[in-house]
Amino acid sequence: MTSALKWQLHPDYRQRRDWLHDAVAAGRINPADFSAAQRALDLTPAARGWAQILTGTFAAAGLALLAAALVFAVAFNWDALGHFSRFALVQALVLLFGLAAWWRGVETVSGAAALFAAALATGALLALFGQTYQTGADPYSLFTVWALLLLPWLLHARRAALWLLWVVIADTALSLYCSQVLGEAAWMRWFGHVQWSSALVILFNGALLIAFELFPALGTAGLARALPRTLAVIVLGAVAVILVPLIGWRSHPDTDAAYQTGLALLSLAAFAAIAWWHTQQRRDIVVLAAAALCAVSVGYALLVRILPGHAGFSLFSFSAVYWIGAIAGAVAWLRGLAPAATTATTATTATTGEAS
Repeated sequence: MTSALKWQLHPDYRQRRDWLHDAVAAGRINPADFSAAQRALDLTPAARGWAQILTGTFAAAGLALLAAALVFAVAFNWDALGHFSRFALVQALVLLFGLAAWWRGVETVSGAAALFAAALATGALLALFGQTYQTGADPYSLFTVWALLLLPWLLHARRAALWLLWVVIADTALSLYCSQVLGEAAWMRWFGHVQWSSALVILFNGALLIAFELFPALGTAGLARALPRTLAVIVLGAVAVILVPLIGWRSHPDTDAAYQTGLALLSLAAFAAIAWWHTQQRRDIVVLAAAALCAVSVGYALLVRILPGHAGFSLFSFSAVYWIGAIAGAVAWLRGLAPAATTATTATTATTGEAS
């Protein structure tokens, strides 16, 4: 098998690793031969890989604590510091971390950690500006500007950790926009604020998921598939938020059935697309487990809807039986569907440290 794999060697570590995991998931390589394939492709984890993981973790934690220390120092000494001193301290922090990232290079662990800290300090600078001048702008605008300012760094660095931070910031901006702006609209109140917010979350994170699946070079350096997995889990969570109350409530408010049908169809389409992609194209046991949990939750909502309202103890008994049976069935389905994916997923974490 070693000779058969030699021609597949690629100078880039991540492409060799991704090719191997895809080959195992698709059944082209027996899971029992995974270790031999790792050695053939020079992917076997070494002490240097684990040292990189620990170095990156401690560097990121130290820089984040340093940024937090300065923010708290400014907050604690707010009255003693003038406007110039406050801004000078936080801006100096952003500049210091930015220069450290430029000096070390974003392709290194320390450079990426410095850029991550600079991104956090940028948010602190925007918060300081809003707190100092009291512009009256809604909080969602702060997170929106923060996300826009970070985009050039993200496209240059292409680091998964930075993209994960950006996803958190962008989703926070979206949720705040829905509650502070769209929440005042009549159609939002009539058709359910939470469900429509979840629909926007599905559209936004679904678009990001498609982009990162089709163009993985945008942000897969380090952390392997953490970014697309996170996006898929967010979308599946939003699907459950829409479908569970839509199916489980016994009486709905006086809403247009067309809007409810549209929300349900959007949720089912998102669920089907994620399930199909991660079973047929890129088998991923983590995302499939989240999809199974989503399906089990929606199934329980359907059970609650079917049983009579006065079920009482019967509902409790049926619930216990349902959850035990559904979870056991989901586990059996996952074990039977993706034995190769399980092997590849387990090995991903161990080999990620060499990616940088």
